[in-house]
Amino acid sequence: MSFLGDILGSALGFFSAKDTNRANQRAADDTNQFTREMMQNRHQWEVNDLKAAGLNPVLSAGGTPSMGSSAKADVINPMDSISQGLQSALAVKRFNFELDNLKADTEKKKQEAYLTSDLSQKAAADTSLAIAQIRNAETQNDLLKYQLPGARVDAKTDKSTIGGWARAVGRTVNNLLPMFNSAKSLAR
Repeated sequence: MSFLGDILGSALGFFSAKDTNRANQRAADDTNQFTREMMQNRHQWEVNDLKAAGLNPVLSAGGTPSMGSSAKADVINPMDSISQGLQSALAVKRFNFELDNLKADTEKKKQEAYLTSDLSQKAAADTSLAIAQIRNAETQNDLLKYQLPGARVDAKTDKSTIGGWARAVGRTVNNLLPMFNSAKSLAR
């Protein structure tokens, strides 16, 4: 039921309770009128009954039996229906709010799961990259270890006079070799 429906139901309940209270009050008033009449006339009717039965009316002097209590109207609080309707409407509002909150919480948890998954994938990629960089550094280190003895020999050789001349010739050849290859390819 909607909020508006609960309010409308409450209003109808309010007016219905007022009508019920009026009817109950009328019935109680009628019963009280009857009881009042019975209480006021009972002694006279008892004396008349004793005379009609051929008995001495003095017998009624001992008192008459009780007639019972008067009627009481059962009254319904008309505000109860409004209170119940408002409570029902508020319960619907609260339910809708809690439902929206659950939906938002579920969406948040989904987003957190996606984020956690993305972070896990990034961490795995970062770990793979770090492992690759470590292997590359190890390979470079091994290569340098392999080249180190030759570099030491080259350094000793470069310091000597013959080594210096040999190094200069090697550089000249290395510089001329590309030109020679270009001329050779043009000649073809």
